[in-house]
This record gives sequence, structure tokens and C-alpha cells, in this order.
Amino acid sequence: MEVLTEFFIRYFALICLSIVMIVNAIMHFSINRRVSICSILITVSCLLLAVSFVVQMYAKPRGLYYTTMLLSIMGYALRPTCLYLFILMNKNAYRGKWSFFIWLPLVLNLIVYLCALIPGASPTIFGFHIGDDGSLSFFGGPLRYTSHIIAIGYLIYLFYISIFTLKSKHIMHGVTLMVCAAFVVAAVIVETFVDTSYTIELLNTTIMVSTLAYYLFLYKEHMQIDTLTGLFNRETYYHDLPKLSRTFTGVIQLDINGLKYINDTFGHHKGDECIYAIAQVIAAVIAKSMYAYRMGGDEFLIIASGTKEEDIVETVSRFKEEMSITGYYCSAGYAIRKDPSVSLDDVIKEAEKNMYIEKEAFYKNPAFERRKV
Repeated sequence: MEVLTEFFIRYFALICLSIVMIVNAIMHFSINRRVSICSILITVSCLLLAVSFVVQMYAKPRGLYYTTMLLSIMGYALRPTCLYLFILMNKNAYRGKWSFFIWLPLVLNLIVYLCALIPGASPTIFGFHIGDDGSLSFFGGPLRYTSHIIAIGYLIYLFYISIFTLKSKHIMHGVTLMVCAAFVVAAVIVETFVDTSYTIELLNTTIMVSTLAYYLFLYKEHMQIDTLTGLFNRETYYHDLPKLSRTFTGVIQLDINGLKYINDTFGHHKGDECIYAIAQVIAAVIAKSMYAYRMGGDEFLIIASGTKEEDIVETVSRFKEEMSITGYYCSAGYAIRKDPSVSLDDVIKEAEKNMYIEKEAFYKNPAFERRKV
């Protein structure tokens, strides 16, 4: 009962954050399962770390050295695991054939600390062991800091992901990720260099705060993204409209040709495949200064901000080249803002007019009937 009371008093804030985190993850589980699962696992890990810290406070003075050692090993294993799970919450973190290098350090970390349990293991290497008299001894062995080194590596990788995200159009995403990582770094510094007596435990709560903040940001960001295509949705367009109206230099209007025929003939799942394929082409060809929105159905809108006319023309040309590979057809029309007094709405209407001219020419082409077959 005394241990339980100490746990609730010391980690009341962590417990409250954990409840909020788990409730949110369960409620929004269907939206993003990967993020929800990672969030729940981080929460459980942080709670286990908290329990471990409190139990060790009571176990070691009472001579429960083997229990203390096992809890220490669990703590060394779970801390980098929390950071690993936090990294996995980002969809860009584990792509490519070298992705196994992200989880490999966790396996090595666990092996290193489990080796401390081997009879006769040198404490000067592993940092702690149970002596012949049953007492637990801690030393500054080089492998004792394996967990710290791996955690630092994960934090560096987290900052790399933040910088990579900052270079994309999702600037707030990168900033949020970097701030969360900075909070964790600050907690590590305080625990390592300030609290030399090891009487406080900041990292668990800090990781939970960062995880909850990042989770809520991802949920908010998800509401701004079109689920099927991954492009910005119509609501985000209206949110960005005040800024775009001031900075835009051109507009590209896109509309899929023959989508109704695809839906009626092959089913709506094929229509979705067509929409997704075209969205992938859009994402691949637009410049960093362009923002692509799915306005609804088969309509797409690209707003160029600070982009030169020749770059907009080149983007349309590249789009048509890439579209010819997919086997689908999409009409494209663009318009340039030549006068700063011209409104975004007027330029969109001009781009839409040019797009419909191209669409009309497509349907009048006798080859269209042959394309259907």
C-alpha cells in the first residue's frame, strides 16, 4: 500500500496524461491504427518505467537485489523503446530497405543488459551485478551506457526526420516534431547532469507529454488531409485561402476524364484507383512552392505561390507526360497572375475555362470511344 501511495503521488500527472492518451488512441483507432498502437505502447512503457522506479526505491533498501537488478534492466530496455515507438508514429521514419537498422539497436541493447545476469559477468563492463553476498553493486562500466547511446542515436534521428519534414510543405509538422524531441532532450540533460542523486524522474512524464502533443497534432493534421489521395482537402483550402490570396502567382486546374465511365463499367473501387494514381502524379511533379488540393470527386486544384510562369508551364508539361504512363486521362488548365490586383477567384476561373477547353477537345476526339474498350 505504501508503494502504491508513493506511485500515485509521484506520478499523478503521468497517470492523468496516460488516461487521456489511451482514451484518445482508442477513440481514434480506426483513423490511424499505427499511430494509435504506438501511442498506447508508449503509454504502457512509461507507466512501467514509473512503477519500476518506485519499486526500486523500496526494493534495494530491503535487500531485494535481484528484483532491483531486473527492474534496472527493464528500465534500460524501455527508455530507448519509447523513443523508437515515438519515431514510428511518423510515417516517414521507416521507409526503405535499411529500415531494420531502426529496431536493431533495441535488440542489441536488450542483449547487453541481459548479459549482466550471466554468472561471473564482470561489473566493470556491464555496470552492475549481484555479488557473492547477494548485494547489488553499480559501477561505471562502458556497456552500462549502451541504453543512453542508443537513446541519443534515436533523438538524433528524430531531429533528422524533423528537418526532413520542415523541407516539405508540412512546416508545422516538422516544428512540432522538433519541439517534442527538444523536450525529451531537455529531460535527459536534467536527469543526467543536474539530478546526480537520481531522486527525480522527469523523462517518463516528458515522453508522455511529447507523445500526447504529437498525437493530437497528427490527429489535427489528419483532418486536413484527403484520406484517399493524401493531398490537402477542400477544408484546408478554405483555411489557407487568406494566405494564398496574397502570395499566389498561378493556378493549375485538373479534372479526370472518363471517371464516370470507369465507375459505371469497372466499379467505384477502380474509380478510386484512378483518383489515387492521378494524385500520386500530382504529388510527384509539383514544386515545393505549390500546394495541391483535392476539391472533391475528380477535381484537383494546384496553387502556385511565388512560382515563375515557366515553372508552372513545366509542371503542367511534366504532369501530362507522367499521366500518359498511367493509362488514365486528365484535363489540365492553368492561368498566371499577371496583375497583383487580380483576385485568386478570377485566376481560378480562367484556369478552369482553359481546362474545360482541353476536356471538350478530349471528348470530341473519336479516339475516346476506342480508349473505353
